[in-house]
Amino acid sequence: MRIETMQDEEILEAMLEAFEEDGRLSMNYIDIEVVDGSITLSGRVSSQEELEVIDEVLEDLDIEDYKNKVWVDETLNFEDSDDESPNLKGMNFDDDEIDDQEYSDDDDEEEEII
Repeated sequence: MRIETMQDEEILEAMLEAFEEDGRLSMNYIDIEVVDGSITLSGRVSSQEELEVIDEVLEDLDIEDYKNKVWVDETLNFEDSDDESPNLKGMNFDDDEIDDQEYSDDDDEEEEII
């Protein structure tokens, strides 16, 4: 089927399916907008290679006219949505946050009740 004859939803579905089948690119940070056949991609990828994958996949779909506003954000290399490490969000490891309460040996002794 030719892109020119497809509805916006069909174009979007074909693109998402093609990216999923290709598998080289995570779509977590990429948005695709199709309005009256005009295609705009925006968001970010972790490398120049991933940016090139977008062009390759769209070329395979015979999509030549689109706006690519996706940019390379190398900080994404340090993020992993499938990471199974414990969630440390909200934990503070600053020394300033250590409880400053003073302890003495007197606290351990029982008080005598007379």
